Amino acid sequence: FFVQTCNCFILYHTSTIEEKNFKNVEEEYTFEHLLTIYEHIVKELNALSLKMDRNEKGHIVYDGDIMEEADKAMNALGDEYPRLAGFYPDAKGIIFSEFMSQTYTSGVYFPFSMEANYNTVMYIANNPAVLCHEYAHLKGYIYEDEANFLGYIACVESEDDFFKYSGYLSVLYYIENDLFENIDYVNDETLVDRFFEANPTEIVYDDNMFLTEEKWEEVEEDSIVDTETADKVSDSFTDITLKVNGVEDGMESYSRVVRLLLLYYDGKLY
Repeated sequence: FFVQTCNCFILYHTSTIEEKNFKNVEEEYTFEHLLTIYEHIVKELNALSLKMDRNEKGHIVYDGDIMEEADKAMNALGDEYPRLAGFYPDAKGIIFSEFMSQTYTSGVYFPFSMEANYNTVMYIANNPAVLCHEYAHLKGYIYEDEANFLGYIACVESEDDFFKYSGYLSVLYYIENDLFENIDYVNDETLVDRFFEANPTEIVYDDNMFLTEEKWEEVEEDSIVDTETADKVSDSFTDITLKVNGVEDGMESYSRVVRLLLLYYDGKLY
């Protein structure tokens, strides 16, 4: 209990990135601000997608050292976020990744051994962003939105195009959701047109792909519990754990990365 408290629970009561790094940034943002970020990310994704090495099925293949690149990407943020500098142990693959996939879990921070763990059967495009996300937890950034944000920044500022691609993919879903949720309240038809024109057309193989079809078939064939049940139980457990630790919106806190992106791009894109 002491180890769990020191390496996890107590971190839910520390200062946030917004409080420490963005306290002087304008707080009110509009649909157009978020749309500008979306257009930027879609443009980058479409360009980077064409640079990815792919197999005959159109799936990405990567022959670089992902662990080494993740370490390098996180350390590169050390000047701005000092806690991120220093040693990173190689992330460890989970033996039961098939069951992990049924819960739609891509990575886990394990506070008792201070390790970052990842799903070994998920689609490779997820790996860089997931590793950097879990490494952020390892360095004390326990909030999910902050780990999403730091994982994103580490990837898109990397010199490796595959890492950049993974980073942009990792937040696309959250931004699209926010835009769709607010589009009915937009009175400017020009903005609505801009949203539907900014299509991620080149990433058809990679958008929101957690596992390839072949891997899903293997997982479902060997599963003991059906995926829907496993997913519901996992979501409920995670939601309760977050709320017990003071994160009032539970699982929805992952999507708060959008707020941090709006703050980050203030002065860069608008």
